[in-house]
Amino acid sequence: MRQEITIETISCALLGSLPCGLIAYFSGNDAVMDYVQSLSMPRELLVYLFVLFIFHLINVLARSKIKFQPVKGTLNYRISNVIDLVGPSVVGVYRVIAGILLVLSPVAMITDANPQAYAYGVLGLSFASIIILSSSWIQVVTSESRL
Repeated sequence: MRQEITIETISCALLGSLPCGLIAYFSGNDAVMDYVQSLSMPRELLVYLFVLFIFHLINVLARSKIKFQPVKGTLNYRISNVIDLVGPSVVGVYRVIAGILLVLSPVAMITDANPQAYAYGVLGLSFASIIILSSSWIQVVTSESRL
């Protein structure tokens, strides 16, 4: 599991942290904030993506731990297949978010001296850690179920 966490952290850094770093290097901090604001989504869309993420986790858990295999042609089979197609894309969106949080959270904690910025920084790092751990778990479970 340690190897998967390392790989997920590197993936998040490549998808979210590296673009922020490159933008900061070539265009400055204001451009990074413009980039992050351009990626920000309405709350309703974040909730929707979170629900899809939870469905994907449940689907992976059901197939791996409970050994749930829906009967071909049933509604459960179709729903499970749709979640199998959509789930990895949603995980990818969350990897980008985690990568951005891995960069911006410590920067906010260092550059802004007020307690609220520190609390948001800790919250951002916690959220990024949860994303990395859950996507690592998904990778472990889905790779085991393919064998």
